Amino acid sequence: MANNTPEMRGALGCGYLPPAERADRPLWGGIHDLELTVCAGYSTALPEVIDIAATFMHWENGALSTACGGDMPPQTLVDGLVLYKAAINDREWKEHEKNKAGGR
Repeated sequence: MANNTPEMRGALGCGYLPPAERADRPLWGGIHDLELTVCAGYSTALPEVIDIAATFMHWENGALSTACGGDMPPQTLVDGLVLYKAAINDREWKEHEKNKAGGR
């Protein structure tokens, strides 16, 4: 994000900018009034986040130990995967509710 202009960072809802400098629009999936504390560009590049995203498909298909070289996965990875799946479920539920209400 450091290479982006302040206007672009504001449009993306960069958590490092004061709320007054952020775009007045829904952020990341329609969430309003969220007090961001970390820039999404920064957080999605963290090694832990990359590990979770890379192993999620294996976890969903029951092959997490295979993805971990046959070893037991670290508990922190499992915890991260559970949180990741919870966020996916939350997003899907919000989309379902919006569609059920006739919204787009």
